[in-house]
Amino acid sequence: MTVIKKDNGTRNTLLGMVLGVIVGVLMYTMGISGNGIDGDPNAGIGWVNDHIVNGIFTFIGAVFIGGLKALVVPLVFCALFLGVTSLADPEKLGKLGGKALCIYLSTTGIAVVMAMALAVWIEPGVGLNKVATGVSTYATNQELTIWQTLASYIPENPMKMMVEGNMIPLILFTVLFAISYNHATEYGAKSNTLQAMLTEVDSTFMDVIGVIMKIAPIAVFCMLAKTMALSGVDAILKVGMYFFTVVLALFLHMMITYNGILID
Repeated sequence: MTVIKKDNGTRNTLLGMVLGVIVGVLMYTMGISGNGIDGDPNAGIGWVNDHIVNGIFTFIGAVFIGGLKALVVPLVFCALFLGVTSLADPEKLGKLGGKALCIYLSTTGIAVVMAMALAVWIEPGVGLNKVATGVSTYATNQELTIWQTLASYIPENPMKMMVEGNMIPLILFTVLFAISYNHATEYGAKSNTLQAMLTEVDSTFMDVIGVIMKIAPIAVFCMLAKTMALSGVDAILKVGMYFFTVVLALFLHMMITYNGILID
């Protein structure tokens, strides 16, 4: 008899979110933590802010987010390479790639317009300035044309774009590399060594993601506890509005855009 083990990862993550909000709000309300900026009289206790809120909480959250970011590039490369090399028919690849590109560009454009419209209408996060501890600005005097923008997507240095995480050049390079691999190996007739190796690499990275997700409940707890400990209960409504805006945008995108594609 096969016993199916229930995965409680989602439940534990939601529990971590709730506990993080409660702990953070309690710390701020009791005067244990705070930021003391933008007129906020609650500066908290120094060692708590330094070693717990901005120390342990920040460290655990950074480890979790950094671990996920570190896997994005190798996962994208492996998945795209294996997907392209699995198509033995080059004509099918061209048709599939053209359709995928059209769908990607159209759905991305609709998603951007929809998200910007909702953000302008709802204005999530307005007035939530106490969380920020510094100001980062970026300015440029050079306006790129559409052709310069497209030219910037052409991969020049594969290793550099992987290190910097430039996804569009990475995607173009990976697709071109996979097509060339298919041609060089005569679609697997000569050798499948690289394809087999990347299959194992892809499976390994998926296992690593599973390991990282084990700490998701603790990481979510720490990140939310830090936010609430520095801003207090006033931030809950603003964070809630941001969450509501994201969910609403995803729901509308799913119901309108993707349902429209499926109907067609």
